[in-house]
Amino acid sequence: MKVLPGVFTGFLLTFAALMFFAQSASAEQREQLRFCEDPWAPYTLGEIDSVPEGGIAVELFKELGERLDVDFQLKLLPWKRCLLWAETGDYDGVMLLTRNDERAAYLTFTDSVHEDKNLQPNFRWLNSPICDSGLLTQMALSKPYRFI
Repeated sequence: MKVLPGVFTGFLLTFAALMFFAQSASAEQREQLRFCEDPWAPYTLGEIDSVPEGGIAVELFKELGERLDVDFQLKLLPWKRCLLWAETGDYDGVMLLTRNDERAAYLTFTDSVHEDKNLQPNFRWLNSPICDSGLLTQMALSKPYRFI
């Protein structure tokens, strides 16, 4: 009967060691968050259904991942699919996104971390003679493009 306490003690020590190493291994794992975006140079470079090859947003997420100790898993998807999967929870977020009320219903937005003044809407040209004359439409339709 003296063998049982030794076996039991050995089992407890083995179990305790396994729990310690399992806890250490899980502490080393970084939180993983899945973010998507569509290819949009120079912000995200690459092909649909692949990991982005580079770009300003990709570099920003690398830096954020290091500072926050988060493993961002980035993927390029068609834009509407990216938004849908962020809404359904298949993805944790969208890499670059402008806030609006519809999106704010299912996403939480941070303060701006990057702002591109060149992308701000500028509608001065709508009252220009070029737009009023229909020239813009003609120019767009002279090739196999549509003016929307």
